[in-house]
Order: sequence, then C-alpha cells, then structure tokens
Amino acid sequence: MELFQKSLQVCGLSQQEAAAFFDVRLDTVKGWCSGRKAVPDGVWSQLADLHRQIITDTLPSETPQGARQAARAIAHLATRDDTSQAP
Repeated sequence: MELFQKSLQVCGLSQQEAAAFFDVRLDTVKGWCSGRKAVPDGVWSQLADLHRQIITDTLPSETPQGARQAARAIAHLATRDDTSQAP
C-alpha cells in the first residue's frame, strides 16, 4: 500500500472523501494512492493540517505527553521533504 493511501486511512478518509476534501477528481486521488501520480506538496500540507486538527480535537487534555508527541510525529510524516511513495 502506498504512503498516501495509508495517510488517508490514518485521517479516516476514503478516496472519495479525499477527492471532495482536496477538491479534485476521484481519478486524481486514485492516481496518488497507487503511486502513478506524484502527490503535490500542497496536498501533503493540507493532509498534515487535517491530521493535526484531528489529533487536537480527539486527544483529551490528560493524554500523556509521550502520546501527544507520537501523534505529532505521525502528522509530521506528511510534511517530510521526502514525500516519495517508498514502502
């Protein structure tokens, strides 16, 4: 499974929901998920922002700091300079 598809799953988005969220055609998202098309940097940024928002909204304030740091590290994956679709 490609990195972008995994990232969508982490955010709880189907490919169709991702197409609506990014305001692109479903075929475009399918191309990103399969690795046939490069995912634009702006899309990675939007996905990272969405993940950060999900974490902020869903982690209770009493969540241990280590868990919060792990969640931020996962969100950071989508903002790496190397956004290749490596396994």
